[in-house]
Amino acid sequence: MLSVFVEGDEARRTRTIYTIGYVLEPPAPRARPVRADEVAEQGTVPVDRVGRIIEGVLRRLDEPEIPDVRETGGDAEKWKDLLGELGGLPGTVAQPGR
Repeated sequence: MLSVFVEGDEARRTRTIYTIGYVLEPPAPRARPVRADEVAEQGTVPVDRVGRIIEGVLRRLDEPEIPDVRETGGDAEKWKDLLGELGGLPGTVAQPGR
């Protein structure tokens, strides 16, 4: 899951929550695997409700997980580093060793 600041909300009082899922599709012989991503907006909520909304979504999953919470505070460099650590933007294939 991902929560992001709402564009135009200079006071950063609201966040939009997205769920991001992917399936690694089996490749053809000698081809690289293909990652199919699904990004779904779940809604925009006041910042003080983000944790509760995420907990509710996790409870409804077939395989609940403990969230891996990362804060970037809107810092573009921290966001870039996090994307690199997680294997890139949805729609890309992570490179070995990254």
